[in-house]
Amino acid sequence: RGIPGASLQVWRALVPKVEMWVGEYDAACLERTRRAGRLFGAKGMTGDQSNHTDVERWARTSGGNFTVIIDDGGHSNKMILTSFDVLWPTIVPGGLYLIEDLRLTRTAGFEDTNGKKVFSDVLQYWLDVMLTGPEMYAHTGDVDAGANESLTSEEKSGREQTRHAVGSDDDSAWAMAAERGLMRARARRFPPPPADLDFIFCESGSACTLGKRR
Repeated sequence: RGIPGASLQVWRALVPKVEMWVGEYDAACLERTRRAGRLFGAKGMTGDQSNHTDVERWARTSGGNFTVIIDDGGHSNKMILTSFDVLWPTIVPGGLYLIEDLRLTRTAGFEDTNGKKVFSDVLQYWLDVMLTGPEMYAHTGDVDAGANESLTSEEKSGREQTRHAVGSDDDSAWAMAAERGLMRARARRFPPPPADLDFIFCESGSACTLGKRR
């Protein structure tokens, strides 16, 4: 912990024969790690993972075709979203995309989307679409009304308008209509799931793995 290259050392020990690349924000840190011989055969690139241009350069430099990508970087929502947007297409069919420390994305210093695109909320939406089928939503929004996130004023207004239109006497009709209204409101916040997303697996401790369809 706190030693540059420590994670690389672990991965090299676990998978000694793989071609490994690492993206680092601090160029000086990367150079010190290289000089200390702690890249353990990995190839280093520098840049800001919240910057599309930098991450696209990483994809070009490395050549893509990754079997596994591990995002254990800056942990902000913008960083995670940008990196995923650019790097998911570089994974081979059947490959894995791991994201560490997602619990941080709701905390000060890491939540940088004003609650609009917290990545764990995005994952909840994607999982719900996978479970129920995209045709039910036609990408109309996050169906998880129980998600631990505060509704925007627009969403609250939409729910109240739906309640008034349906009538509070018919609870089942109100619930269904309110749910669909919430989906439509949240669709404007969340991107659709990748067409080749096969599964999402999350474990206690806030790490999630996304698998690409073969």
